[in-house]
Amino acid sequence: MNKKLLTFIGTIIFILAVILVTRPHSVQKSKEDIKIGFFGPLSGETAPYGEPALRGLTIAADEINKQGGIDGRKIIIIAEDSKCSGKDATTAVQKLINIDRVDYFIGGSCSSEVLAVTDLMKASDKLLISPFASSTQIAGKGVFRVVPSDAESGPFMAQYFIKKYKTMAIITEQTDYGTALRDALVTPYEAAGGIVVSSEGFAPGTTDYRTILQKIKATNPEILFINPQSGAAGARIAKQARELGIQTQFATYFITGNDFTSEPASNGTILFDIPSLVNNQKSTDFTQTYITRYGKPSYPFAAGSAYDILHVLKQSIEKVGTDNEKIRNYLYTMPVYSGLVGTFSFNNQGDTKGLGYTVLQVENGKLIPKND
Repeated sequence: MNKKLLTFIGTIIFILAVILVTRPHSVQKSKEDIKIGFFGPLSGETAPYGEPALRGLTIAADEINKQGGIDGRKIIIIAEDSKCSGKDATTAVQKLINIDRVDYFIGGSCSSEVLAVTDLMKASDKLLISPFASSTQIAGKGVFRVVPSDAESGPFMAQYFIKKYKTMAIITEQTDYGTALRDALVTPYEAAGGIVVSSEGFAPGTTDYRTILQKIKATNPEILFINPQSGAAGARIAKQARELGIQTQFATYFITGNDFTSEPASNGTILFDIPSLVNNQKSTDFTQTYITRYGKPSYPFAAGSAYDILHVLKQSIEKVGTDNEKIRNYLYTMPVYSGLVGTFSFNNQGDTKGLGYTVLQVENGKLIPKND
């Protein structure tokens, strides 16, 4: 056997060896897990926002994985506690991007968390869909969200108030969410003829509001809008206001958990909210699964929203592939999706379309529909 033939045979063997070595690796790579990064408040007074979102997301991932994943790829959820803080959210997202190498983000239950990381998302070309952050400042920053913007909730509440209450006082926690909601309410309320007789703010972590409430009491408003970040803070405000002899009507928006409703001083408060989960078999099954695993959800909408988001992401990947930019373009023009929280789509700012509001009232520790 001459040298040329030996060289030829050796070359063929080498090529076959390369194919055998690289082909399994290529097949394996195409079936790598899809990593979803979650960040949100999982501890402290704002945990009722983040905890149900993570649990709803986990239920969705388990269901999808049992059905074969997304194009055969298993979903892995990697979660970080960002404590409703922009600083902690930044740390969490940096870790999820640089160490965990997540593919997409579903999370950000507080507006301050989302607003703090939008530049990081753009720089790393990562998709973020939030289940709960509602600040008007988020629109147009490349973030999608399955929750109505406060640009809608403010005017909705203003139109309700102006029919009966011509003067209003507001006490606001000075967070991205709180200040944006205040502004979204005040502008249309005043445009409709209402008068804001007092607008006071307090720093996160405040527990004694008596000095602020004394100022509000002196203005004698027809309604007091309690605008905190958490239900626990709202309960403290209501309690201290009643102790100071403030007997005006209370109103609030979007407070989760039992902290507020279980406070006796909150009794009679008008509470604006997003409607809970739709009434169908899919929603019933989801709720039962949630209760079996975790107990009653502190906020069903947050759980259902995160669940729906993962299914929307699955649908997007199956339609256009895994590229973030292609998924974004698909979401902007996505057909109406029917999920646990209702039927919705997205506008060109990434805001959800199709979800409305409901008006409730606290009565003896429970929320009941207010029909007036």
